[in-house]
Amino acid sequence: MAAAKTRRALSTTAPDMDVFAGMGPEEVRAELGALTAHEMEKGDLLEPESATAAILVTAGRLAIDVGGGARERRTIGVTEEGEIIFTRRPAWAEGPETTLRALTRSEIVPVEMERLERWLHNPGSSRNLFAALNSQLAHREAALAIALEPTVEQRLLLKLRQLGQRWGQMTPDGIRLDLRLTHQDLADMVAAARESVTLAMGRLVDSGEISVEEQRILIRRT
Repeated sequence: MAAAKTRRALSTTAPDMDVFAGMGPEEVRAELGALTAHEMEKGDLLEPESATAAILVTAGRLAIDVGGGARERRTIGVTEEGEIIFTRRPAWAEGPETTLRALTRSEIVPVEMERLERWLHNPGSSRNLFAALNSQLAHREAALAIALEPTVEQRLLLKLRQLGQRWGQMTPDGIRLDLRLTHQDLADMVAAARESVTLAMGRLVDSGEISVEEQRILIRRT
């Protein structure tokens, strides 16, 4: 695993993590026992090692990217504190490698397969793991459907609505999205050039679909 900055930190407490929902503090500490936390600064990239089966996000927010360099990169998801990302891929499976990119200062905890299998044998954590996996699959399927839309403007609006459903705050005027995403971040999500996204954002503002103020996006009611 390569990250621009890392630090060793033994977890003595845990945030409200999806995988440990319903479990007591002592049980959570026992399950986390002696795992190493890695710190990431905004913009840092991390490619999970082959031995890593999953990653706990204990602080911050990260993009889940596939593909090569910046021109070929595609963002297929966003994850934040409290969630788990499954990174292990069967040897027979083909496809681009997954890279995690810190959107804010973040902390992650890699989990090896042996420990993940232990969690799967625990009735409480296994239910939480399957629920987390189902949620991730649903978001990936939605992202795939959005990618099939023919125009950047359509893909962008649908992506903003998808992000708003998960991360937004309901207001009388619509859903306020405060992820502070750049136009390049959005371009990576909809497989478009940054310049195309900038133009599409302008058209969506002009049509009244959205409004933007200091990277805060209001997705207006339809």
